Amino acid sequence: NSNTFHGETNTWQMSADYHNKLSRDTAFAISADYSDKDDNSDRNTIIGSTREKYDHTKTKLETTLTHRVASDVKVNAGYHFKQDERSYADRKRTDEQRVFVGAQYRPNSPWQLGGKVSYSFRDGSDWQDDSSDSPNLRQYYLADKERIELRGDGSYDMTDDVQLLAELWYGNDDYAKPDIGLSEGEDYGYDLSLNFNLLDGLSGHVFYNQQIIRSEQQQANSDIVGWNRYTTKLKDDITTIGFGVSKERLLDDKLSISFDYSYSQADSKSSTTSGGYQ
Repeated sequence: NSNTFHGETNTWQMSADYHNKLSRDTAFAISADYSDKDDNSDRNTIIGSTREKYDHTKTKLETTLTHRVASDVKVNAGYHFKQDERSYADRKRTDEQRVFVGAQYRPNSPWQLGGKVSYSFRDGSDWQDDSSDSPNLRQYYLADKERIELRGDGSYDMTDDVQLLAELWYGNDDYAKPDIGLSEGEDYGYDLSLNFNLLDGLSGHVFYNQQIIRSEQQQANSDIVGWNRYTTKLKDDITTIGFGVSKERLLDDKLSISFDYSYSQADSKSSTTSGGYQ
């Protein structure tokens, strides 16, 4: 084997943005990003072994259309596309696409509301199972997936110095062909926070978060004839609370100090169902 290793990675990236005010109430924006990482490092420094080449190409496109329906109502819609090509992965290419529609209500009052619904899916090239220890395994971050997500948010100015914020969401992930691995996921919850100004340059916040994550995984025992397939269901219930304070304009506006604290507690449950799955 060689006593030296030559490492070389060439990366180049380009980005472009375009914004156009189509009319007084309508605006259009589009952005594109492309990056390519070429791994030119030594691959045969160890006799009898060839190192995997870690090339990675990423392409991203985002478009958004915004329209003001009334002075206090705005709607928007968009499309996002992302493609990853990895020379070292079992799945060489994945394509992710997302469409969404949202709305914001901003009346001339102390409160405002917003919401968004989105649908996304991921697919890509065929799987390369020749080098996999388990040819039926599908890694969750590469597997085909469909996701539906709903989000809503609101705020209320209780006084000039106190603001209440709330957000809630629901998301469902469906893995169409897991065979073995994650087959379904669900997450939902809400955030509550209170922001306030105490004194000149002194502000603080407190928050409460509740999140529930549920997943279903298809599994199998490869040491048993027929694989003895079974299903495992997991559920995590997570509660997080916290607070923070910050002080600005110290030392003639040259220093800012902040302190944040959070505490989380999780309750996890699991169950297993035998007898195979579909």
